[in-house]
Amino acid sequence: MKSRIDFFLITSSLAAATKRCEIRPSVALDHEAIFLGIELKSEVIRGPGTWKFNNSLLEDENYVILINFIYPQILEKCKEVEDKQLLRELIKMESRCRTITYSKNKRRELKKREISLQQSLEELDRKLCSNGNLEQELLNNFAAAKKELKKNQ
Repeated sequence: MKSRIDFFLITSSLAAATKRCEIRPSVALDHEAIFLGIELKSEVIRGPGTWKFNNSLLEDENYVILINFIYPQILEKCKEVEDKQLLRELIKMESRCRTITYSKNKRRELKKREISLQQSLEELDRKLCSNGNLEQELLNNFAAAKKELKKNQ
């Protein structure tokens, strides 16, 4: 079932492909987020894409510890390689592999946390809307959850 909001957000040619439209609380106190699900008919085959190092990982203490831990292991593994260029490429390859794995796991955990916070916000929003008197504790919890969600994004 389409809501009226579908037709204000998208062109009429995409309206038939709209499968879901939801309004949820957002991090901005005076706004709400709109989630729109569209099902495209043509199959899109996607590969792994291009990997690019996210330098914000250098500020992640656990990542820095991981790299400092695996670097001597990589050198030990490649100790018989004499060509400096090849050694450099092998070090980059091993580091990239560990970095991608670390990044995927970190993103997965952040996504879980974001979903949990979004559910908490929705529950708090329902409580605030259904409760005639605005309890300070509910407002504080709502503001804290929004702040946490904004920090994670």
